[in-house]
Amino acid sequence: MSEHFDANQIDEAKDSEQLHRTPGPALPIISLVASIAGAAIGYYINWPVGVVLVITSIVCGILARKRRAPYRWAATIGIIISALCLVVCVVVVSIVMYQMQQMNSLLS
Repeated sequence: MSEHFDANQIDEAKDSEQLHRTPGPALPIISLVASIAGAAIGYYINWPVGVVLVITSIVCGILARKRRAPYRWAATIGIIISALCLVVCVVVVSIVMYQMQQMNSLLS
């Protein structure tokens, strides 16, 4: 039996396959790894790089949850860790700015 497919049937099959394709576990894993790496790099090495990784983690986690990817728990944990890191970063920068303002007022 020889089956003959024309180009339109093949394109329709590819389109339907792409529409019904389930997302892989890459986004939740990236979310978790980027949040942990961002926290470590931001604390020990360079805080702007850490903030970029943390924001990347939040974006990947939200996309993973919206697409109903497997390992959504990893995406949720990545979002929580990233949110905590951003809060800590804002608090630390606020404290440093306040101390700098106090030093300037004492020196003048």
